Amino acid sequence: MTLLDTGDFYGMGNNEVLLRDAIRSRLRENAPISVKFGVLSDARGGWHGVDTRPAAVKNFLAYTLRRQGLIRRIGLSEVGAETLRRAHAVHPVSDLQIEYSLVYRGIEQDILPAARELGIGVTRIKCCPAASCRATGPPPETETGATSGPA
Repeated sequence: MTLLDTGDFYGMGNNEVLLRDAIRSRLRENAPISVKFGVLSDARGGWHGVDTRPAAVKNFLAYTLRRQGLIRRIGLSEVGAETLRRAHAVHPVSDLQIEYSLVYRGIEQDILPAARELGIGVTRIKCCPAASCRATGPPPETETGATSGPA
């Protein structure tokens, strides 16, 4: 195992607790957990945007610290080259999670060179189903006639 990836918004923080309990018997150094934060959602999981104000970041990190116990590194998700550079100037950034695929290669011009220059690792995340459909054809129809994207 090289990385367990979660977000404080998965299960309203409960996913972090489940991961912590699942790896309790392992050396913590051998079980790195990546926790994304900043997403605003309602009780049903509806999207309300992101909150990256300094006070909000402090609050999100305080809850993660309570659930996980230690923050060793920071990473960012879906940011541009300028934001990556600004963040790295404040505190070293170790990883950038970002959409990257044959369909979406926009990061190659500015973001990947900035990450290389700063020594920041890049983790490709799965592109959205709509982008996958463009590459693989339309999604199959279900019994109800609705369509679903590729898994």
